[in-house]
Amino acid sequence: MTATKARSLAPTQRLSRPATLQINRLEDGCVVYQPEQDRVHFLNQTAAMVLELCDGHHDCHAIEVQVAEHLGLHAPDRKVSGDILQRFLAEGLIMVAAEPPDVAVGVRKRPVEKY
Repeated sequence: MTATKARSLAPTQRLSRPATLQINRLEDGCVVYQPEQDRVHFLNQTAAMVLELCDGHHDCHAIEVQVAEHLGLHAPDRKVSGDILQRFLAEGLIMVAAEPPDVAVGVRKRPVEKY
């Protein structure tokens, strides 16, 4: 793990991947290259699925649900997906996605009225 300390992730936080990651899918997982750190990561199928779900649209809870379904669990196991997400966050493979401006301030966009 890198020296970056992982922070706690809330269930509603959406996660994304840096655009610079190079992901090569394999039959049993994927190989991820981080050009900024000149690092290569070898991920198994479950970890590869988690990384794929970190697309800026899925929050931590949605990822937990998908992992549970993939593993055939009856309910999400926060430990399994949480460990993967924390490791990815610490390694710089994912980041907390920025909220769209209208969501971040709790304001709904409405059309401009013309008079």
